[in-house]
Amino acid sequence: MMNDLITQTENTSKSSVKRHFLALKKVAKTLMELSDTRIKKLDLPASVTDAIKEARKLKSREAKRRQLQFISKCMRDIDVDDLSRKLEQIDRLSPAQQRQNDALTTLKHKIAEGDEDTLASFIIENPEADRQKIRNLQRQITRETATNKAPMARQKLFDYLKKVTKASSV
Repeated sequence: MMNDLITQTENTSKSSVKRHFLALKKVAKTLMELSDTRIKKLDLPASVTDAIKEARKLKSREAKRRQLQFISKCMRDIDVDDLSRKLEQIDRLSPAQQRQNDALTTLKHKIAEGDEDTLASFIIENPEADRQKIRNLQRQITRETATNKAPMARQKLFDYLKKVTKASSV
């Protein structure tokens, strides 16, 4: 099979064919991790989408590896560069979303540091926010920093702030 591809064009080296297959495999692995709605946005052939759905059902690591190779084989006729660009567009945040995430990150840092004014203004802007939950997360952050633990509470605080701001904007 690989020899057929090499003989198709005289300028194609065996290394470039292998690089192409590795790129296909990388894209296939990314596709396996996407949700069904995102896969539908990519307009992939039915054989590829069916193979991806089948791969998600598999539990064995070896079976997943073989299915990944099969997905790569089904994708040989697809332009990998174009598909990679589409995947990047799907994953990229819009400028408005990026600004909102940056603002939430700044808010998270200020609240985590114990800035009372920031917390009070956030509670006024978002009355459905639970002050007690935010205070508990502040205490957890302080404990985690003191004991050099992983910053799980910071992520929980960010997720909570995001949820509250999303609920208040709807």
